[in-house]
Amino acid sequence: MLRKSTTIEFYRPTCQLKDIVLSQWFESACCMCILVNAAVLARAADYAAQNLDSPTTSELEALEKGFAAFYLVELTLRLMVHRKLFFCGADWR
Repeated sequence: MLRKSTTIEFYRPTCQLKDIVLSQWFESACCMCILVNAAVLARAADYAAQNLDSPTTSELEALEKGFAAFYLVELTLRLMVHRKLFFCGADWR
């Protein structure tokens, strides 16, 4: 008699996804995004200081949402590849 498996299948990343997330290109893209985000934040702070009645623009808000979306995708991809080791792996020492 065959028994039905009760184990839960977890997502296992494909080699392509793992190769992408661990690549130097992905790391460089994430670092570049952080640097550009810092520049945008500096510009937003300068604009807010000069325009106290209207401290932001729709363009700056759109950029902030774009950066948040990028960081969400980055975090999701890293969690899919590293799983629980993302929180307690060797890089956290």
